[in-house]
Amino acid sequence: MLLCIDIGNTNSVVGLFHEGRLTAHWRLSTNSIRTIDEGWVSLSTLMASTDHRPGDLQGVVIGSVVPDCLFIWEKLAQRYLRLEPLVLEHDTPGMPRLCYEDPGTLGIDRVCNTTAAWALRGEASLVVDFGTATTIDIADDQGNFRGGVIYPGLGTAMRELHSRAATLPKVQLRFPERVIGCDTESALQSGILYGAVSCVEGLVERCRAELRAEGLSGGLPVLSTGGFGSLIQRHCACIDSHHPYLVLVGMALLYERARGIHVVDRDMLDADSDEDRP
Repeated sequence: MLLCIDIGNTNSVVGLFHEGRLTAHWRLSTNSIRTIDEGWVSLSTLMASTDHRPGDLQGVVIGSVVPDCLFIWEKLAQRYLRLEPLVLEHDTPGMPRLCYEDPGTLGIDRVCNTTAAWALRGEASLVVDFGTATTIDIADDQGNFRGGVIYPGLGTAMRELHSRAATLPKVQLRFPERVIGCDTESALQSGILYGAVSCVEGLVERCRAELRAEGLSGGLPVLSTGGFGSLIQRHCACIDSHHPYLVLVGMALLYERARGIHVVDRDMLDADSDEDRP
């Protein structure tokens, strides 16, 4: 059984792989885990809700874009689980080729997403991750990371507007019935959400055009993931499928490559279809 810990800027996603499939997963506020002991209490409490115990774990893999929190989870694994975690870095054995000018600045979650997408589709693919930032990343037909796009996420855009414009309220992120808003709340919702749809569709089309000009062929399918992914996918024609825990699948696959231990049942890769919540 493998424990995967994806530490993001806003939320951390924790998942358990058992007998080849993702059997449990939880989303925690990254800032809620401030000490090693707090992390242990949270993990042991969550695992108590399943049929598994921390002592059943045979491996731990961690990916992080928050260095301070990485230290906490790494030490937790060593102290309480008696396991040496695999911390994913750009030079971890088995990592795909990273077509990035400075791989050390590349968020490891982006690589995990494209690794999982390539395993799912077996062809060049695009992944749209709706998190604190929205990213569009590309796996080529060999599974290499080919680069991508980063821009502010939906929640980030909404908070920035609310904090910088005194008369603009903080609104619930849900699609209004019409694009043209007749009050400030619906106008904000329309601008943020329909704007995000148009942005994704436009950027995906531009990325596809560049990739085809570079010789990549095939359908270039688009997979979505992240906290707001299921919300946007329903309105975004270019997204082929939604996978809320794509990053965990990618982490498990990279763990397999680095440690030479079978973790993921390939026949279950497409079973990740739970609804996601912001």
